[in-house]
Amino acid sequence: GRFPGDDSALSHIKMFAVEKGFAAATLFCELFGTLGYGAHHPSQKLLRDLLGLKFLGGTKEQHKMTIFMTLFGALAQNEQKSAKAA
Repeated sequence: GRFPGDDSALSHIKMFAVEKGFAAATLFCELFGTLGYGAHHPSQKLLRDLLGLKFLGGTKEQHKMTIFMTLFGALAQNEQKSAKAA
């Protein structure tokens, strides 16, 4: 990313948005019953699009790893600063 921590923030946003959107789209399809899962219903297209977004830019596990590595890197930098200060 352009700024430190940028990748972690984007990973947080993507994970949250896709999970909530997928849950909403699934509920939307369920509201229409079998029609909601038909190929020509708008709810099914929304669900299909969100399924594609789940893997766009990496899987959930890759985003979790990005978040972890960013947090771990920040902790390591803080440890180094406190060790130098002591």
